[in-house]
Amino acid sequence: MAESKNEFAAYTVFHRASDLTRIEGLTPVAAGSRGGEYPAECLDDGKGESISRLNDSLNEMTAVYWLWKHYEELGNPEHILVSQYRRMFVFDGDENYYEVSEIGEKELGMLKKDAEKLGNMFGKYDFLAPYPLKCASVEKQYSLSHDTNDVRLALEIIAKRTPEYLEAAKAYFAGDRCYLYNMFVFCREDFFRYAEWIFGILSEFVKRRKGTGRTYISERLTGAFFNVLILEGKKIGHLPVMFVTGRKPGLKESVREGVKALKEKKGIKAVLKPIAFRLIPPRLWLKRKRRLFFDAEEV
Repeated sequence: MAESKNEFAAYTVFHRASDLTRIEGLTPVAAGSRGGEYPAECLDDGKGESISRLNDSLNEMTAVYWLWKHYEELGNPEHILVSQYRRMFVFDGDENYYEVSEIGEKELGMLKKDAEKLGNMFGKYDFLAPYPLKCASVEKQYSLSHDTNDVRLALEIIAKRTPEYLEAAKAYFAGDRCYLYNMFVFCREDFFRYAEWIFGILSEFVKRRKGTGRTYISERLTGAFFNVLILEGKKIGHLPVMFVTGRKPGLKESVREGVKALKEKKGIKAVLKPIAFRLIPPRLWLKRKRRLFFDAEEV
């Protein structure tokens, strides 16, 4: 299947020039414009209509906002793919999840955009997402590392701004499938619906929440929007994700990270994860991680 010029536009969000990995078919977008010089092929979310100043709070979502507001300049593509510099969709691979310390030639081949595969998948599905994480409930999974009051506030804002989405959002937070990473492939119409909705929610959420610093609720809101589409009768397809871990820290460094999480009362999962990551052999760690996600036979 030949790809028309504006069929599938694919973007990967990064923060610093040192984070950038060039992947065939994906255009990099710098989030939280830090005034640095980026390579010519990179987009910068600090130019034009932008909320780049909010990047410390909204993280990769400032780049998503920029893509939304500059869609015509991007060629008004029929579909848009968004991924991140450490978490990217895998087009050549049969597992539900991959984890590597760095990207080599093999990984570049797995990650390059496959327009034919995307076209075939959109012949069966209406939108694409990563394989979801298994959990007791999305709300409980969120509360393991973050303030569960965030969920209550988000649902309160949804009830106020878009009450027609409330039941779908409640069902998602009560459900056992958690979509992470703010990654997706949407058609143009669904992307605009998503962006208008989520940035309305986030704008009020940032103003009303307690404390400052980074917000983490956007990933769960993205999943809630997926559920809105599903309950409307749209079909969801799934792609595996590759997580780039970077250098494996030493034991002392891992213990320090765990102690820091303990002092900050981030929950037992945040305390034990860096230590377990250091001590468990990579193959066993990856096998364990794959069991945490739904696979093609389960979704």
